[in-house]
Amino acid sequence: MPVVSTNSLQLAMVEEVTPGVTPSSPAFMLWRTAGEGLTFTPNTSESTEISSSGRSRRPSNVTGMTVSGDINFELAKFPALEAALAAVMGSDWGECPLGGASTFDTDRVTIGESLRTFTVEKRFPDPANPGSFFYQRFKGVSFSSFSLNISPNNPITGSVGIIGGVPELGGAPLAGATYVSAGSNPIFTAPKVTELSVGALGVGTHCWTSMTLSIDSGNRGIPCIGTQGDREVVLGTANVSLTGDVYFSDQTILQAILDNNTVGNGVITLEDPDDNVYRFDLYGLKPIAGSVSAGGADQDLVMPLTFEPTPVVVCEDATAGTEWESVITASTIDTAPTLP
Repeated sequence: MPVVSTNSLQLAMVEEVTPGVTPSSPAFMLWRTAGEGLTFTPNTSESTEISSSGRSRRPSNVTGMTVSGDINFELAKFPALEAALAAVMGSDWGECPLGGASTFDTDRVTIGESLRTFTVEKRFPDPANPGSFFYQRFKGVSFSSFSLNISPNNPITGSVGIIGGVPELGGAPLAGATYVSAGSNPIFTAPKVTELSVGALGVGTHCWTSMTLSIDSGNRGIPCIGTQGDREVVLGTANVSLTGDVYFSDQTILQAILDNNTVGNGVITLEDPDDNVYRFDLYGLKPIAGSVSAGGADQDLVMPLTFEPTPVVVCEDATAGTEWESVITASTIDTAPTLP
């Protein structure tokens, strides 16, 4: 019996103009992925009908469908990843969420209020028919989360999560579909983290053993009568957090927890061997968890810490006299953003 290998996966996505509708002649962006778990889970209900002819129960009915899962990656610069990051943040690169504003750089993205949906496509070869493929498509999905994980001497890894959408199976490509290459830019690694700081806890003055940046969109799916699965996805409140382990050398952060104070801004600047950059600026970080415990003999003291950022004004519409706040700015250059 022919078996399909995971090594043959092709993963791609295209942004939708109308939520839940794949564009005609779609230009799919290809993913570089280390694995994926995108799937649909049937929601079932059991029949309670009484049968006089025996004790056999009727089979359950499929009454809905839940689409969810993660795309895992090793961090590299490619279009699909940057589009997914912007979608999680509810914005687009260079877009200030205020109408008419022009004070935001084209190489930056911040928390916004634009709901962006995609068709995500998985393709596997049909082992019984060389040159043919199985297609699994998820329409109307929202990217709901983005995370990066950094640890010493390792590639920087991460994942994005999806919610909502409707699954569709096929055996042929979509009419007019094209595929935009993900390129071959090198992988970002921990030794090339050029800046990593939380207030006074800089990478040059303290030893970080791990760090995770998490962005959760807070988006939620809305199930309705007359649809199988969520009819639409709505914007939620974005939640950003920074967690990590730092070797204990002073009590500054612990005192800030006791005093309920912020400890300054956080900066994570990453470079690859070709000098491509991802930079994340987090504002007014407040430690909300941290402790120091002596686990046993010959063990170093490590502080597990959790921080949450504070909203600041990142762009404004001077004509309308309005300002937009965010807790984070992502950039593809290594200079700090100019705030209003």
